[in-house]
Amino acid sequence: MLKIYIPSYGRHQGRRARTLWYWPKTLPAFLVVRPEEASSYQNLIDRIGLEEVTILTIGAVGVQPTRNNILKHADSGHMALVDDDLKFLIRRSEKAYNLRNQTSEEIIDMFTCVDTTLSTFAHVGISCREGNNRVEEYSVLNTRCIRLVGLDLDVLNKEGIDYRLDNREDFDLTLRLLRLGYPNMVYYWWAQGQAESMAPGGMSGAPERELDALKANAEYLAELHPGFVRVVKKKTKGAWQGQERYDVVCYWKKAFKSSEEEK
Repeated sequence: MLKIYIPSYGRHQGRRARTLWYWPKTLPAFLVVRPEEASSYQNLIDRIGLEEVTILTIGAVGVQPTRNNILKHADSGHMALVDDDLKFLIRRSEKAYNLRNQTSEEIIDMFTCVDTTLSTFAHVGISCREGNNRVEEYSVLNTRCIRLVGLDLDVLNKEGIDYRLDNREDFDLTLRLLRLGYPNMVYYWWAQGQAESMAPGGMSGAPERELDALKANAEYLAELHPGFVRVVKKKTKGAWQGQERYDVVCYWKKAFKSSEEEK
């Protein structure tokens, strides 16, 4: 059975924790929060009516320790990590690549598919909304996997893999698995989207999200994966308030191919 975890911090007011407002009432999940925010988040899920969502007070200061606490709690089998600020989308038809909001039943079907696919693949993802229309296929092998990620913990435990970064942590984990020869599957039939990067709450305003820290993180990721990560300067209209920042280009397929060449 797929264990689903939604880590959240500072988003218990209003509709900032957008994932919870879209969450199916009958789909079990763990909401991972810091102990001091437990009562506030309990009030939120009671207000929404999410009787199958359970509060877990294993949230810590920083993305890396929080996610590693989640891995320890899940222990083995299949799990999914879901960002707290997402909406869930689906293609309107097999011939139309524009998206619409998913129904609760479709969200449940999506997670059922993730669980099933984890029997074959060590890591599974749902495509980002941005760029979804540039891919015609139902699913793609060996590509970016962020914000909604399914993991086979038996593989991670076997390889001794956990999270080691507070930024671009999904990039690092994906590249490590690909380089070890574990392909991933990312579904484009479904999509997930954020309202805005660095929206209030979460890790917005944290030292590790300052521009200098993001630059250092990008450079460190490139050091960890030489030949598979390139550091670039980037400016986006909607995200990061339009500020220029350092980003990375990752060569996912090249990373997986390298594992085949080493055999």
